[in-house]
Amino acid sequence: MWIAAGATVVAALITATATLLASSGTKDTPAAVAPTEEDRPTGVPRHVPTSTGSTGETRPAAPTVRWQGVVVFDGSGKDFDAEQPSDVVGGNDFVTNGVAGSVQIGTLPGTTVSTWKAGELPIHRDCADTVEAAGTTSEQLELGTVLCAKTDEGRIARLVVREIPEDELAPVVRFDAVIWSLAGS
Repeated sequence: MWIAAGATVVAALITATATLLASSGTKDTPAAVAPTEEDRPTGVPRHVPTSTGSTGETRPAAPTVRWQGVVVFDGSGKDFDAEQPSDVVGGNDFVTNGVAGSVQIGTLPGTTVSTWKAGELPIHRDCADTVEAAGTTSEQLELGTVLCAKTDEGRIARLVVREIPEDELAPVVRFDAVIWSLAGS
């Protein structure tokens, strides 16, 4: 009889212990625990939060493209701050000069230009950084030359030389151009 009573008490203790462990969490059914670095999805770096909560930090968005297309310089200047690049007496940012075989792009007061030498086409930030660090008043042009430029109003542009006629006496140059809006506009 004592053995049966003892077995009943032991069975009750085992059941109570199992119930207590199940309610507080186990390896298979954890209680609420903060996620660890190992809980992050595969491929997510440690510094990238997995929650959608705001950290309060905001990085300004890159300026949008204001104008994109072909610009032809024919010895006259172009104002890149106009709605689309155009020759504006007294308001031009850039001008080409020279003769076929030796053509340059020059800047007017308050503007800079820099040749981009890295392999991929530069984005806004790349161009802004290079004209700030290495901007100058003129650059020699060849077919395929990639330029970054800054206008007198602060717009950043990317120019790619697409055509330089070799038999022209005038400095005619055709560029593929991207002109970004001012930051914050």
